[in-house]
Amino acid sequence: MSEVRYPTTQSQAVWGQRRAGGTDVMDRLRHGRIAGALVDLRDVAGMEGLVVLPDGSVEVGTKVTLARFATDAKVRAGWPGLADAVGGLATPQIRQVATIGGSLLQRTRCAWFRSPDFSCHKSGGSGCPALAADHHWNSIFGAGPCVAPHPSTLAVALLAFDALILADGRGTLTVPELYGDGQAADREHTLTDEQLLVGVRLPPPLPGAVSGWLRTAARARAEWPLVEAVIRLVPGGMRVAVGGVAPVPMRFLAVEAALEAGEGVGAAAQAVAGAASNPGSSYKVMLLQRTIETLLERLLTPQKAAP
Repeated sequence: MSEVRYPTTQSQAVWGQRRAGGTDVMDRLRHGRIAGALVDLRDVAGMEGLVVLPDGSVEVGTKVTLARFATDAKVRAGWPGLADAVGGLATPQIRQVATIGGSLLQRTRCAWFRSPDFSCHKSGGSGCPALAADHHWNSIFGAGPCVAPHPSTLAVALLAFDALILADGRGTLTVPELYGDGQAADREHTLTDEQLLVGVRLPPPLPGAVSGWLRTAARARAEWPLVEAVIRLVPGGMRVAVGGVAPVPMRFLAVEAALEAGEGVGAAAQAVAGAASNPGSSYKVMLLQRTIETLLERLLTPQKAAP
C-alpha cells in the first residue's frame, strides 16, 4: 500500500492505513489484503465525544464504540431504531471495540475479496469471481463491477435518520455523498487519503416518530444481513432505508411515498420495483418485501400497555 498523508484534528501529519478498534483492518491484514504502515488513532484526541447540542442534535465522535453508542440513554430515547440497529449488529464482544468510523468505512465482506487466492475488481484486479460461483449474497439493485452489498448496518440506520457525516478535509456530508455509487476499486466510500472521518451528527428527534430495525440473516449473531431495514414513521418524514441489497445503503422513496399516502403495510410492495438479480440471489427480491412488511407490521401495531 502506498504511503498516505492526511491532517488530523491536532493539525499533525500522519501516514498509513488508519486503525481505531481494528476489527476490520486487522482481519484484512491477516488475510494479506492490506500492507504497509498502520496509524493507530487511539491516542488522537477529539474524536471520542458524544455531545448533545443546544438544538437537540447529537454529535458522535468517530472513535466512540458501537456498544457505547447503542446503549447511550440519549440515543435510545431520541433515535430508538438507530440504537436497536447498532445494538444488534455483530456480537457483544465486537461492539465493545468496534468504532463508529470503522463501521462506516469497513470494506466489503465478500469472501472472494477477502481471500488472497482470488483477484477481483475490489482487490486490484478485474471481474467478479462471485458471478461465476456462489453469489447468493449478491446485490439486487445497482450492481456494477462489484455485486457485493454494502456491509454497514450503521450506515443504513444513519440514512434512515438523515444523519450527517463529519469529515476533516471534506466538511459535512450526507450518507449518499459519503458512499457515492460504492464501486471504487480501493474503498467503499468517497473520502480521499487526505480526508478523515471525525464523527456523525444526528439531527434533533422528530416529535411523535416511531422507528425500528429488522434484520433477516442466516444466524442471529456474527452474521451480515441478507436483508435489513430501518424505518422511521412520522408524517412528513417517512424514511425506509435498507441494507444487504445494493453496493450502498438504499432509501426506498416509493415505499415512503406510499406510507405518506396511508397505504400501511401494503407499501412494502413498492420496494421490489426495479430489482434484478442473478439466479443465486433471486430469493432476496421476496425477502426484501417480507422484511419491510414485517417491520411495518411491528411499528404500525399499537403496543399494549403493561398490566
